[in-house]
Amino acid sequence: MTRPVAFRFCFLFLWVSRAGADPALVVEGTAAIIGGEVITVSQVYRSRALKRFLEASEDPLELPAGDELRRAAQRALFERIVLAEMKTLSLDEGPTAEAAQKLDRARSTRKGGAAMWRRLLSRFRIKEADAVAEIAASQRVDRFVDRKVETLTPVVTPSEAERYFLQNKVRFAGMDLDAARPQVVRTLRREGLQKGIEEWVRSLQEKYQAANLVGGA
Repeated sequence: MTRPVAFRFCFLFLWVSRAGADPALVVEGTAAIIGGEVITVSQVYRSRALKRFLEASEDPLELPAGDELRRAAQRALFERIVLAEMKTLSLDEGPTAEAAQKLDRARSTRKGGAAMWRRLLSRFRIKEADAVAEIAASQRVDRFVDRKVETLTPVVTPSEAERYFLQNKVRFAGMDLDAARPQVVRTLRREGLQKGIEEWVRSLQEKYQAANLVGGA
């Protein structure tokens, strides 16, 4: 797994509301909001089901609840807010051929895939063309986030590495600077990247007025 993929969603829980949902909102089917737009619980179910089908993970038709529903809502909201940013940057459009190919592979390689896919479409009352478009949008988000992670990954200078080593020598007992340098650089790059992503997603939350309304169990 590449570093951008590994970091792709590791901070998408940092910027959403941690407050529990208003029970009335959940009953009425509102999972999250972005600006004046509502993301329904049904849309969260559908988004999660599509991803689970493509990943050949557990039953994609199983509906999440509690913390699992909250995490699914966070991911759906994260994707929606990144798509909003891409639209602002005129980067939102893209072909769906890759998404269709990925769907075809999942449908043909997964046991009972064709029948399961038909049940999924029926369950969520969605046309295949709309499902493919949603998958394609998710893929565009992945690529955009990967590129963003690359731009946020800091370059560690020799002086920064030496300063960190001297300030944290107890962590590198028995090692001189040359021996510890690879570990020091990895640590500084990881910490710098984490900080950059935290600041980025927090700015997106504020910019697009995003909030997850689903509380945990």
